[in-house]
Amino acid sequence: MLERFKRLWLVWKVFGHRLVHLQNTILLMIVFIFGMLPSALFTRLRGMQLLDRRAPDDAAASYWTPVSTTDRDMDWAQRPY
Repeated sequence: MLERFKRLWLVWKVFGHRLVHLQNTILLMIVFIFGMLPSALFTRLRGMQLLDRRAPDDAAASYWTPVSTTDRDMDWAQRPY
């Protein structure tokens, strides 16, 4: 009797794993089709560049953008925005 339950449990686990794989595939397709695709088409049609791909001024420079240095005091730290 115990062997039957073990076998049934293994079959149920395989079924569950396959079902979850199918469900995740469908959900990710829906997110991509209704979320990513419209936003990508919108930015492409508007001609917007989300990444700055211009070459730096000189060949030795990097693509790193410097952080603005401001005086940070206690008042600055207490304001979250």
